[in-house]
Amino acid sequence: MGLFTESEVYWIAVVMCSDRKLQWLCDNGCSEAEISQVFSMVAARFNSLHPSPPMLNTPATTEKTSDELDIEDEWLFSEKPSTTSGLQLGSIESYLRTEPISSEGLAKFAIDYLSAPASSVDVECAFSCGRLMNNHLQHQMSPETFCAKMALQSWFETPVLRDVDDVASLLEGNVLNCTPIDL
Repeated sequence: MGLFTESEVYWIAVVMCSDRKLQWLCDNGCSEAEISQVFSMVAARFNSLHPSPPMLNTPATTEKTSDELDIEDEWLFSEKPSTTSGLQLGSIESYLRTEPISSEGLAKFAIDYLSAPASSVDVECAFSCGRLMNNHLQHQMSPETFCAKMALQSWFETPVLRDVDDVASLLEGNVLNCTPIDL
């Protein structure tokens, strides 16, 4: 589980995968406290990306009117559906697009994370100092800066790096120290 500690993306991808969900954590020996912590992390990320509309002064009802992710979202806690076991990503996306789950926002959140590219940058292009060396010389940047730029470009505007502020915070400490960026 080494990579899981480096980024919440791994946890979110597992939990939002329709044939795994939180049950995968149980099956792999996670304690109830750890599962609760993972759920809280996923819920916090979902709620930060899909804020609830402001509540109006209306009488209280027992219905859930908010899109906010909480413990009542039994879709995440239900047993994994047998119809999707062993299916490829396209099938999981189709399932999420058609299966009635607690909210459209939750399905979109899952699709965003499950369809994020591993990397759309060719490894040779991003990390070699061969034929692309001329490009960085034209733009007066070091090979390290060029490699970082190529890697960040592939992730920009995905759930991992939603906007310029995310990129800036990632680079802030690394540029001054000239340390490699760990995505």
